[in-house]
Amino acid sequence: MTAPHDLADRYFALSAPEHVDELVALFTDDALVTDDGHEYRGRAAIRRWRASVPAVQHQVLESGADGEGHLARVRISGDFPGSPVTLLFRFGVAGSLIGSLLIRPVPAP
Repeated sequence: MTAPHDLADRYFALSAPEHVDELVALFTDDALVTDDGHEYRGRAAIRRWRASVPAVQHQVLESGADGEGHLARVRISGDFPGSPVTLLFRFGVAGSLIGSLLIRPVPAP
């Protein structure tokens, strides 16, 4: 079984557009990604979502266990309005793959 932090590390390492096939392979067939108020279920939908995401840089600021999953606070920078932005990535693990991913803004203090 792959550790949740290993899946999160691999997700960020494979986030460049040229690694989309490897990134999508990290997800279960029926995985659910929730990002910016939209849901993407299954690998085909996740592939379309990733194709629409601009190339960005990820700087993991904090990372740790979150129940059965993993939570990472990440600074995202790139060519998009409001860059840079800090987001929370909550990875739900299903066996050795990502079963869910919730991406949301960091709550205001």
